[in-house]
Amino acid sequence: MYYVYELIDPRVNLPFYIGKGTGNRVYFHLSEQSRAKSDNERKFNKIQKIRKDGYEPEIKIVKYFDNEEDAYNYEEVLIKQYGRIRYDKDGILTNICESSRPPKLKGRTYQEIYGDKWEEQIQKRLKTKEERKNYGGVKKHTEETKKKISEKTAGKNNPSYGVPCSEERKRKIGEKAKERYENGFISPAAKTWKLVCPEGNEYIILGGLKDFCANHNISYATMTAAIQYNRTGPRKNGWSISYDTKNTQ
Repeated sequence: MYYVYELIDPRVNLPFYIGKGTGNRVYFHLSEQSRAKSDNERKFNKIQKIRKDGYEPEIKIVKYFDNEEDAYNYEEVLIKQYGRIRYDKDGILTNICESSRPPKLKGRTYQEIYGDKWEEQIQKRLKTKEERKNYGGVKKHTEETKKKISEKTAGKNNPSYGVPCSEERKRKIGEKAKERYENGFISPAAKTWKLVCPEGNEYIILGGLKDFCANHNISYATMTAAIQYNRTGPRKNGWSISYDTKNTQ
């Protein structure tokens, strides 16, 4: 069940924010602790001013909907009806957007999405990547973390420990494996592979791909994905890999 709600200024009995939500969403605005953590600075300031005058913002559920898209549409209608401060003539709402509907960003440039602040957004993104050290990639676990994870899932700590594999489960595993191989999957541990490094040197290996990747500081997951999905050409790390039919036993 979805709904559209209003946050009302009791001093003038008029809404100052329109939103769409479900569950307890409507109450989140009144529990925000700081301007920095708020999703809307203008709305946060309005709530603080109301409370400073000795009042509390009122909550009004305007209408309920079974369909989320209908709720988004009605929210947009109300926002356009009341208007937004600094955006619409005589607007009274602190809303920034005409709808809380998630934007469709695919294929759009930073300038189309952020307007005049597009360069600022790029710099923020670059700064975040730099702070993460891995430029937005998956954060690698430390050896200590890996050890802890292993201890929690190994032996008797594993939920499958001591549980016999039923015939039905064996059948499903077998069918899944057969399907993978029929779709072209080749186990990296059972075939001969040719890898080419960024400098152009070729390496022919039989199995042992995981150890090879570890010894050359390249991602095993990246190379096996290239194998599984037949991704030709160098990967982002500069390495390329292919099935070597010439030297296959």
